[in-house]
Amino acid sequence: MRVDAIASHGRSRAVVTALVDLHFERRWTWAELDRTVNRAARWLIAQLGPRSGARVAALAKNRAEIVILQIACARAGAIFVPLNWRLAQSEIGAVVADAEPVLFLHELDFPPIGAGARDLATVLDAIAAYDGDDVDPDAQRPWESTSTLLYTSGTSGRPKGVMISEANIFWGGTNFLHAYGVSFGSVIRCDMPMFHTAGLLAVVRDHCSARLGKFKVPKRVIVTDQIPRTASGKAQKHILRARAIAERAAG
Repeated sequence: MRVDAIASHGRSRAVVTALVDLHFERRWTWAELDRTVNRAARWLIAQLGPRSGARVAALAKNRAEIVILQIACARAGAIFVPLNWRLAQSEIGAVVADAEPVLFLHELDFPPIGAGARDLATVLDAIAAYDGDDVDPDAQRPWESTSTLLYTSGTSGRPKGVMISEANIFWGGTNFLHAYGVSFGSVIRCDMPMFHTAGLLAVVRDHCSARLGKFKVPKRVIVTDQIPRTASGKAQKHILRARAIAERAAG
């Protein structure tokens, strides 16, 4: 069994806004999101081959491309590894040594680690040059296989990689929608860190990749950068909340 809700929404809700990045002021319809994920998956297959199971690490603050790369890794048969940018460099290095990523994609605010280090902005430019046609389903690994390696905080020891499959994300999303009464009119805002299960899975992926049919999915998901706990951060939080409310009112 394989389920790709983004592709399904790309056909059935093509012109409906799916994803908004408030920090970079960009948005995607479901069809545009599906094509963007395909481009990223094609780039990954060109680098790693299909069904590679290779780890692709990302060190970046909240941005829409985090979830795009995660879904693309699933379509390309790779494993996505989002890294906690709040860790010290030595701690990040220890996680990278454990994960052994073939590619390490990083924003320029963070240092490159390992031979596979690539500037994220340069990679995104390269991805944009690929076509958005459907990716061969045979490029994927089995639905129950690990598609994301999510590291714990390491509070009681070293961070440990939790193996998460697309099946886990699918059923987790279905349960989340039932528990919290999400509907087609819902607008979901994510300002929690997308290296954490709460941000990447509970908020973003659960709502982008929820079960189809009689179960409802939200109108759109809004991604914002994390807000600093300062006076200026509080002001920024109020501004972003107002913009999220305006997104919902826009319909």
